[in-house]
Amino acid sequence: MNEINDLRDNLFNNPDKEKRLKAAGELTKMASKGNEEAAKILYEMLEKEEDPEVWIKPFEVPPKSKEDKRDRFVRTEYNELFIMPILKERNISEYQKTTIIKFAKSFIELYEANDYYGVVRGAMTILSYLTDEDDLFNFVDMLLKKDTTDIDDLLSSLKHWPGLLQRIISVLRGNPDEYSLKFVEIFDWLLRNPSPETVKIIKELWFNLPWNYKVAVKLYYYQRYAREFGGALPGPTEHPFLEWLEDFERGAVTTFSFASYIALHSASQMVAEKLGLHLKDVVREIETHEPSPLTRKNREPQREENRELIPIDKLLGEYFPDDQLIKLYMTEIYDCAKRLMVSVNALRRVVEFHESAHAVVHLGRDAEGRNFNTGAFKRVDGGVDPSPLHETLAQLLTYHCIKDFPELLECFEELNQHQPSAYRKWENFTHVPLERIRNILVGIRQGRIEASFDIFARIVI
Repeated sequence: MNEINDLRDNLFNNPDKEKRLKAAGELTKMASKGNEEAAKILYEMLEKEEDPEVWIKPFEVPPKSKEDKRDRFVRTEYNELFIMPILKERNISEYQKTTIIKFAKSFIELYEANDYYGVVRGAMTILSYLTDEDDLFNFVDMLLKKDTTDIDDLLSSLKHWPGLLQRIISVLRGNPDEYSLKFVEIFDWLLRNPSPETVKIIKELWFNLPWNYKVAVKLYYYQRYAREFGGALPGPTEHPFLEWLEDFERGAVTTFSFASYIALHSASQMVAEKLGLHLKDVVREIETHEPSPLTRKNREPQREENRELIPIDKLLGEYFPDDQLIKLYMTEIYDCAKRLMVSVNALRRVVEFHESAHAVVHLGRDAEGRNFNTGAFKRVDGGVDPSPLHETLAQLLTYHCIKDFPELLECFEELNQHQPSAYRKWENFTHVPLERIRNILVGIRQGRIEASFDIFARIVI
């Protein structure tokens, strides 16, 4: 312990640059061999150190083992040590950029592009910030061909690179056999994460696919639907994606209907448009099979009567305002879909809209370009969790976004019957114009209206 304290002292308090460099090098070795305290000291140095030669030292040694605690620099599950906020504040030189890119790629390759705890997603986020499109495409293209790659981990941080996604679709169309190990998973990801820029070429990809790949995709959705409902295979159009693909083949999918399909998936933008706010900030979204916070909290097996209430937040999904991040807890979504006897896909969309509504209330900009201060956003209803006002707004916006989609509305209403009271107050305000809701929200943001459900309920009508 004395050694690490001496190294820390040299790193932060010694004016001699050579000694600071030596201390950074020794701490890097220790962190790479599994010393968590050394990694924390290095992270603290990254926040404070101005000299670029010292600052870059922890990245110059590529990781060689999963014991390397520098994974916390890229691991999104440990946001307090994630280096993206530091990178955004730095004027990064070309040498530093190249070094950090190599560092991030090394972690992705070490984990074979498949990681339960967020290393791959975090490292891909860093790459998407630092690399140019050609370099990023070549790296991703290599990983798409490997059987170990988790496609969601690899691509989820790239939703805002439409040019790169277009290139991926083009190479899939040109030579699907090169991607045969992961083709169906890649295609499924593209369907679940469409954008206006990829609409046309996803359609072209499907039209030009060899017969055996079309069969593999359809079989995937047959089997997924059967797993969700725990029984026999469905008819040919029961899974929503199957219906859509088969409409394609019949020529029944028009530009308008496909645009509606896109809108259904672009939850954050759809919520923002409903509320009349502009969503300029990027909201990241990830699916995870890690236990949700409420599942981790309730480790002991629960009696069936105690499992009746199903809160959305912290069980099925969660919005993290500090990180502008939405998480969907897929294990719990699957479990609750079975309990409620609804489609997993429908429940996932409902949860996505709910969490997107939280994000839009926080980040959506008004006509003057202002959004909700993060600290004030957290203090709504005095910081009580769950906040009746936050949940009312989220549920109300979700309702307005999905009310014209029968499957989603049915799922939403079924879930609503099993939710805590804070999630059910929205029912009293469905008749209130969204413009009125928007004006009150702007007033709350500006401090003219108290940020509490009681005040909201009193003045909204």
